[in-house]
Amino acid sequence: MPRGRKGDNELNFRMQRALKTERDLPHIVEIELPSTGLNTQMNREMATFHRSHDIQPRFGRRRTQAGKLYCRWCFLDSGVADLFRERFGGERVRTKP
Repeated sequence: MPRGRKGDNELNFRMQRALKTERDLPHIVEIELPSTGLNTQMNREMATFHRSHDIQPRFGRRRTQAGKLYCRWCFLDSGVADLFRERFGGERVRTKP
């Protein structure tokens, strides 16, 4: 049986890392991203939010549904996740343990 391509291995690694992040940081906010991605101002505001709470930005899985891209930001503290959602929108996501 032929081995997977290098890109397949990298994709699998990224998925495994995202799943581990979601297990380790279970308070998740999923945000629909614009088709053009985050604009510079929003990206800076999110970076400032993380710095002001003395945390590193951590990302979970991404998904596409009906042509829209959704990205997950993961937090250890539920209160910080709620503040992030209030500031930037999105929905809290529950994952299976």
